[in-house]
Amino acid sequence: MTSRTWGPPVVLLFSTAVMLAGTVTHGVSPARTLLVVCFLAIAPGLALVGLLRLCDPWLEAALVPALSLSLDAIVGGVLSYTGLWSPAAAVLILVALSVIGALGQGLGPRARRAR
Repeated sequence: MTSRTWGPPVVLLFSTAVMLAGTVTHGVSPARTLLVVCFLAIAPGLALVGLLRLCDPWLEAALVPALSLSLDAIVGGVLSYTGLWSPAAAVLILVALSVIGALGQGLGPRARRAR
């Protein structure tokens, strides 16, 4: 597999781990805020864009933040409308989506070759 194939899943898993480590410390700091905002702006969209297997890297770069912020709003809206709003729940749902997307990107090419 090429580095382009493994790059996004590694970035997703690393950013998820760093963001979770930063939020578990329970301290208030600008670094923690930056980690969470970077995760929310990049990770969910990167998980979905990688599953689309687009050929144009500029299109991927444009879709990542747009999809990320859209997913953030959708998850927040659904939690709010159902009366289950919690920042921790929203982050955990987005982490789960990102990890599932990263795993799907890592397993996708092997599944295609097996067919």
